[in-house]
Amino acid sequence: MTHIICRAGFCLFWDDGVCIADEIVYEPDTGCLTLQDAGDLDLEGGEEEDLDWEDGSDDSLFEDDDDDWDADGSDSWEPDL
Repeated sequence: MTHIICRAGFCLFWDDGVCIADEIVYEPDTGCLTLQDAGDLDLEGGEEEDLDWEDGSDDSLFEDDDDDWDADGSDSWEPDL
């Protein structure tokens, strides 16, 4: 099997420097016609809904740390010398 070395790392068929397309169409004047920009692909409508995102209900990251501040809101911090 012939391996085609390719520099187009953004192509859908690019795999570690080698083109993995089943068929390649190449014209000397315009270059590779098989090239497909992976960034242009859109998620199909059903795929976006199937993503498993966390619901964000874990509020332990945002516990109240307001006890460390002065009640009047003044900043009484002074640097250690």
